[in-house]
Amino acid sequence: MPASAAPPDADLRALSACFPRAGRLQAILLRSVRRGAVVAVSEARALAGQGLAGDHKAARPAATGGGGKRQITVSAPRTP
Repeated sequence: MPASAAPPDADLRALSACFPRAGRLQAILLRSVRRGAVVAVSEARALAGQGLAGDHKAARPAATGGGGKRQITVSAPRTP
């Protein structure tokens, strides 16, 4: 099947298959400008090919790749 005919969630399936264990969303953090203050929000709208609405990376023109190569960051929680 050509890549253009692949179901839209095919990449998500492959990505989620490589996580070693289940996780949970602990925070959604946005920056309206580069190196600006981080704002915690309770919800955000994901924009396909761009990132999260309200984040400075999603505001980039499509010609520069929108949200860049990494549209979200997934990290492990810090342990004290």
